[in-house]
Amino acid sequence: MIRPEHIIEFAQTPPASFCYAAYCGDKDLDATLIEAFSTCGPEVLMLVAMDETNLILQVRDGVRRLPRNSIRELSVYPVLPAKACGHVQMNLELDAKDPRNYLEFFMCGPHSEAVEHWCMDKATQIANMLGVAVQLLEPGHDC
Repeated sequence: MIRPEHIIEFAQTPPASFCYAAYCGDKDLDATLIEAFSTCGPEVLMLVAMDETNLILQVRDGVRRLPRNSIRELSVYPVLPAKACGHVQMNLELDAKDPRNYLEFFMCGPHSEAVEHWCMDKATQIANMLGVAVQLLEPGHDC
């Protein structure tokens, strides 16, 4: 069962001009999150929630469930402008043995300190909810 304090909204953030939520292809939507979406404005793109066993990423028309014990940490990856405007992505790090095994679950941009700070705050909220670490990765470039 999802408790209200275990629901985090991901909306179009004011410092970002674009945001993208993870692909959520399962159509077996969570009823609690459907109800939560009904009270949100159209700017809310995704809800991140937790029940007894799963982290749940739900958009308005799809859901993705990940076992909580498969998430080792969260990371925020700033992509600095080189050829384009840059962005910031948030990742769920899934395997301690393979750092390439991650799920990018939210991305927004263009890159700025304000967007980076907003993403770090959201990642920290989720990490605290799950009881895992969060880290700010070294920046890359969008070339």
